[in-house]
Amino acid sequence: MFDKNQNVRNYTGVDTNWGDRIYEGDILNSKAARYLIVKKGKEFKLKVLFTGIQDHGDYFAVSDAKKLCMLILGNKDDNPELLRAGEDL
Repeated sequence: MFDKNQNVRNYTGVDTNWGDRIYEGDILNSKAARYLIVKKGKEFKLKVLFTGIQDHGDYFAVSDAKKLCMLILGNKDDNPELLRAGEDL
């Protein structure tokens, strides 16, 4: 049975180096920055939320998540506090 309170998120087609599937709305961390997976046009992108220095807003290909050995921290719906600067990278 479908729970109407559960968020349905789209799979990007990309997995992390550890085999975890990356979904739209996921929040990822690299050594230098934090990212949000967003849909931009027909493609999924990594949106830079902030680095240790300043906020950005640049976009990168989701496939870069694997190249940069990113970890999934959570998602924007269940962990909105991770969207704010000031949280430990």
